[in-house]
Amino acid sequence: MKKLLPVILILCSCTQESNKWNGGPITNKGEYIYNDNKITVYGKGHSLMYNMIDQYGDTLLQQDEQISMVHNWALHLDDEMNLWVLSSDIGHSCWERDSTTGEYSKHKFYGPIEKHSIPDDVFKTISLFYPYR
Repeated sequence: MKKLLPVILILCSCTQESNKWNGGPITNKGEYIYNDNKITVYGKGHSLMYNMIDQYGDTLLQQDEQISMVHNWALHLDDEMNLWVLSSDIGHSCWERDSTTGEYSKHKFYGPIEKHSIPDDVFKTISLFYPYR
């Protein structure tokens, strides 16, 4: 048993470390840990589901629209901790983080998003959907 304990500890630490991530685009289901927040992306039927919780397990935000996994989609956490929801199915939106309270509110974009109105790294992620733009 004493010989197994170090192996178990190493395996557990490797699993946790693999979830750490530096922000930016999310294009696959899974768990993404950034600072003390965890973003979980999973499927339910043909719908994409996501949420973000803090270090205490409190929900900071969660999906509120049906996003089809059959269409192109991505999430993108920018440098300001805003979570962008990018979907060729339902359009794009951004969960904007209030820097004072840390609370999130959602802003929906109607129509095309212009490059000058969003961070460059988010525009690059959107460009994955529209390579000729």
